Amino acid sequence: MKYLLSAEQMRALDSKTIKECNLSSRMLMETAGKGCADLLVREFPTQMENGVLILCGNGNNGGDGAVLARWLHHYGYTVTLVNIQLGNLSPETKINFSICHSLGIKVHKVKSEKQLDWLKEMVSMHSMVIDAIFGIGFKGELEPWLKDLFFYISAFAEFKVALDIPSGLNADTGNTEMAIWVDTTLCIANLKLG
Repeated sequence: MKYLLSAEQMRALDSKTIKECNLSSRMLMETAGKGCADLLVREFPTQMENGVLILCGNGNNGGDGAVLARWLHHYGYTVTLVNIQLGNLSPETKINFSICHSLGIKVHKVKSEKQLDWLKEMVSMHSMVIDAIFGIGFKGELEPWLKDLFFYISAFAEFKVALDIPSGLNADTGNTEMAIWVDTTLCIANLKLG
């Protein structure tokens, strides 16, 4: 039997796992990112042959993306890591970006629509685009430039992957004003209601 969890239930499950199994949030992030990397290498190696673009937000979904970037880099894939800065970095995500930097993986920072043309060029240059921008915590409206980016990725990226949930999708309802439409979603820990 498969259970569908709300965003709140998923956060509670993470907290319970951290407390009862004596694990850190960083360890959960490491496990999620490495698991996703291993699955991509096993199931989609040809889709990564011309490079992987990983778009990360500032929250834990972005941290999962940074861990994924490290492992794909370790496995020999060409990785371009972009941090779309929409607020403050979570502590775990900040640490994982720092680890990427120390391993020679440049973290490109995008702060506004001024870099939208560059982002679109990056999407076109890679055979796989991984969406780790927003996770289960996304609510509200997207900035217009993000809607433009999401549409561009959905329409023109060769192969699209979402970490846990496509960015722009409400994890509880499945409602969206604009989401990244992906070829596959790598669900982390449990399926979500949305």
